[in-house]
Amino acid sequence: MLTFTGIPTRGCLFKLCARTDTRTLSRPPILEDIYSCIVRHLIAFPIALKQHLKRSRDPDEYGKVLEYSELDGICRTGRPHTLLLSSLSMLIRPLRHRDDGLGKSLALWNQMDSCISQLQSISCNLDLIVQQPLPASYTIHADRFIRLWVGTLPFVLLDVMRPALVVPAVLLVAWALYYTEELAEIMEEPFGDETSGKPETIKLDVFCRRIIFALKQQVWAQETLDSRVNSGDWVITPEDLPP
Repeated sequence: MLTFTGIPTRGCLFKLCARTDTRTLSRPPILEDIYSCIVRHLIAFPIALKQHLKRSRDPDEYGKVLEYSELDGICRTGRPHTLLLSSLSMLIRPLRHRDDGLGKSLALWNQMDSCISQLQSISCNLDLIVQQPLPASYTIHADRFIRLWVGTLPFVLLDVMRPALVVPAVLLVAWALYYTEELAEIMEEPFGDETSGKPETIKLDVFCRRIIFALKQQVWAQETLDSRVNSGDWVITPEDLPP
């Protein structure tokens, strides 16, 4: 679960975004369209992964990120995040074919392809969490253990406390133990399920917004610095950096 909310997913996206920004070193004009498409798909990926984990579909979330033709493909597939990763893999492929023999383009492609592979691995791990419920034996054994424990607990407590305190003590312990059954249900659906109305325990929307905001900041900062360098102004001011 931490793979989406923590450093690994965000780190892979940032690395891939940073490698993409190196296209300004030397690129033909046609690569500008490819770069823009890569950035759009990088920003759309957290949205697609979040919706997949929550079992929800909301094309409006992609409205300000993807173009209409790309959005149409997202709406027609059952796994948008996988489609985006496949698209990213195809978009960076020209780097491998236009290597000039020095190995720079090939090394760049290898680094970006590695980041995409890591994102694919993270997506697969999260799929396992969503699709594979807890073993049925876990719930059965937990229920049997609780009933046995609570049923025999009063006989044990009669030897260590006054009879008037046994009932409150048993009720308190029973409440604490039965709460473990609710924990099992929470563990079974950590991301929630909008189709069945189950609430989420991990606020994916919050983490998704943070990742997208940080990605946009990185892209904005890199493009601002590139424009300053291309104009011959090598002095970096605080205004050139993201807030």
